[in-house]
Amino acid sequence: MFGNKRFIKQVMITFKELNKNNKISDIQLGSISLLNAKTLYDAFKTDKNILHLFYNGGYDFTSIDVIFELMEYDKVILDFSGADDFLLRFYDMDNVKSKIKAKEIIIISKNIFEKPGYIYNDPIMHRIKILDFIVTNDIKNYLYFFLGGHARWHRLLFLNKLLKINALSKLNWSLRRVEEEIPSMVRSCIPLEYINLYKDLEIHKYLPKSLDFDIHNQAEYHNFGDASIFNNPGYVANLDFYYNSYIEIISESVFELAINPAKKDKEYFIVSEKTFKPLALGFPFIGLTLPKTFAKLKEWGFKLFDELIDYSFDDEYDDNKRMDIIIEQICNTNIKENFNIHFESIKEKHLHNRKMFLELKERLLKNYEKNII
Repeated sequence: MFGNKRFIKQVMITFKELNKNNKISDIQLGSISLLNAKTLYDAFKTDKNILHLFYNGGYDFTSIDVIFELMEYDKVILDFSGADDFLLRFYDMDNVKSKIKAKEIIIISKNIFEKPGYIYNDPIMHRIKILDFIVTNDIKNYLYFFLGGHARWHRLLFLNKLLKINALSKLNWSLRRVEEEIPSMVRSCIPLEYINLYKDLEIHKYLPKSLDFDIHNQAEYHNFGDASIFNNPGYVANLDFYYNSYIEIISESVFELAINPAKKDKEYFIVSEKTFKPLALGFPFIGLTLPKTFAKLKEWGFKLFDELIDYSFDDEYDDNKRMDIIIEQICNTNIKENFNIHFESIKEKHLHNRKMFLELKERLLKNYEKNII
């Protein structure tokens, strides 16, 4: 049914696409995520007969209604690491897994950590380059910088709140406009709960504002190159922002706990390259993130910058209150003084977190290897 085409020598792997119509078909090795999957397989040799079902697109994917009969394979891997659909971020992967009949099933996802039968894989995380950056106590031009990327609802709201209290000047910031001519992008960035609210925000008058890259030429900024996760420059940070700021404000793709339709408990969280980039550089950052994200980072061995940041927002489950606490933090005028007073401690944590990031990457790769072989 699925053919015998093999893409990698000595490794029996069939790459197939699970497309928007819930059909399986051959795909080309064209996407960054798929090329990274190929590179990982190439590194971790196996003689098992593996089918790799790969979902990598379409903003209208909301359910799988087909039960796939795949008993002929030793292992079936359902790979969502290339997916960027808003609803898919919350999808009940256990339900997806239950619809596949195979000898062994593994789910690859950007959003699931430390769960048996699942592999965490964010291709961009593997590609972040550990740059030669050391934090200094030189005078900075900005207290914070915020490279927002896509104009998601919580990013628009965050900047709009700062604008209303005349605090936007504290940030060196950028954000795209809402791409209303592309309905799928609007649906991806603006939850239905806020679809009638986002247009009234005053911040739209100032968008797009671009600092970190030409918004029409992201490929040049990301510098993906040949897609090897082991030696490619990959996700290259612009170090000028880090040298000229005290704290980075990052924004994960999902901030609103309240609208997560598949949450099973309050400890649901998402981390991606947006969080991993400052960790890789050992740089202090505040996050527009889901609750308990920083508690999880601490659990993994990263050190928090308590000298500069009050992380009480991480304990707040009410989305509006959590954002207001973060904004209150940003309005704190003691950042410079505290940075200088506690510089030696900050530098020690900076070096520690760089080391921990490399160890985390190694643990994730070993988990990948253990599940594949």
